[in-house]
Amino acid sequence: MDFAEAKRRAYAEMRLWQRPFFILFCYLFTACFYSLAYFMHYREFKQLSHSLVDAFYFSMITITTLGYGDITPATELAKCIVASEAILGVIVIGLFLNSLASFYARVREETEKEDTRLKRLWNITKRLDLIEPAAVILLIAMNSMMAKKVKKFTAAELRSITFHVGDLKDLFSPSHFYRAGISTPAVFFYFDCLRKFTAKVDLLVAQDDMSLERERARRIVNLLRKIESTDVEPAFREGHARKLSDGRREADVIRFYLSRVRRDPDSIPLRTVVTPVFILRDQIRLVIELLIELAELSEGVDRKALHQSV
Repeated sequence: MDFAEAKRRAYAEMRLWQRPFFILFCYLFTACFYSLAYFMHYREFKQLSHSLVDAFYFSMITITTLGYGDITPATELAKCIVASEAILGVIVIGLFLNSLASFYARVREETEKEDTRLKRLWNITKRLDLIEPAAVILLIAMNSMMAKKVKKFTAAELRSITFHVGDLKDLFSPSHFYRAGISTPAVFFYFDCLRKFTAKVDLLVAQDDMSLERERARRIVNLLRKIESTDVEPAFREGHARKLSDGRREADVIRFYLSRVRRDPDSIPLRTVVTPVFILRDQIRLVIELLIELAELSEGVDRKALHQSV
């Protein structure tokens, strides 16, 4: 934020009677008011002519407590008027100086506040930069299970994702990206990527800088809790090579069922075997919502940081 913008904001936050220019106006108004009093009671003073210029001159000399002595009060009434103006002059000029100091203190506070806010925005940006590679890898893992391929980590791209449980038909197909082995199913690669991704997101929402985005941080935390509550990794790992009573592998049964599903069914057959797949579908949808929140956060923080740094 530049100095002019900081002054504008500081001035806008001050009440009318706290503003330096208002107090300066009161100071000049007091001098003019007493000028009229001296003009009307010019006979109460020595060497004061019946002139507005002389009356204003004497008022300014009195209110600033200079006191040249070329014009002096001759009666008790004149002495009271002069004394009251001198006292008011000291009070008002003190208020003016205090207001001026308060104004520039507010300007400095606004500048420091915006500098601090900018630093905190950049801290969030750095943390998001660390999350983005994990998010991209997670998207790669999800692409191996979904018909819709996500090319980049943007809110617009992520919102275009629509899939149903049938798109998870390659759930138990080998993943080309997993280092644990060629025959390792894609779903296990997804689970590993999800753990690393959520750990980084936990670190993001735990930092104090996220207080700038309190509402979005609350939504991210809620999504993390829902994703944690839909953890079906143990069920998939247990059932990966398990055989059913008819001798078929559980993984083959799931793949055969998913290859026949065209949309999300109203009822779930083979409940014991297939239910984890539907829970995984719900989890992936939550993950997509979380990715959208993070993408929007990244785009919003970048815009705010750019606006404040200009």
